[in-house]
Amino acid sequence: MKVLLALFFSLYVTSAFSFGPLPSSVCQKVTVSEVKNKIKELGSKGYIDYSQPDEQYSEWECVMDNITNGLPEWLDFVPILAPYTDAGTAEDLGLVLSIALQTNPTRVLDLIDNRTQVLNESEICSLPFYGGTREERNQYVVNVIEALYKARNGKKCLSHIISVIGKSTAEDFYEVN
Repeated sequence: MKVLLALFFSLYVTSAFSFGPLPSSVCQKVTVSEVKNKIKELGSKGYIDYSQPDEQYSEWECVMDNITNGLPEWLDFVPILAPYTDAGTAEDLGLVLSIALQTNPTRVLDLIDNRTQVLNESEICSLPFYGGTREERNQYVVNVIEALYKARNGKKCLSHIISVIGKSTAEDFYEVN
């Protein structure tokens, strides 16, 4: 507990870490009901292909951005889409779920399924640092530790994240481009 508190206070900064804002005009057009209807029409795999995950400012990025915010109605798409992801879209999903731990840890942790790679605890309870500033990465750690500490089902994930931090060197943690 003392280590946890020391880590919390030593990392406290003011900026937030997020998947990244998308132009509002693009994402305002993507609604939960629209995505549900498209999945009904095309199936999960068809929807992933349709949403153009390899394109910048695509519908896929909007869905990922909404999942990042931890909104329950968007998190409901995770178990529907996860079995049909490829390497790239699975990585996207793992990243946004890791980030969503900050805002809705209980719901995100309820999605863990260790029988799958995409929804595996080691993927979700990780440090999703593919970018961002040092301050943003520090703030993510503070936010996720605080959220998991308060979550009824956060103990195991919190232990995993602390373990990952403990195995990281300063270069691993801060030298991310």
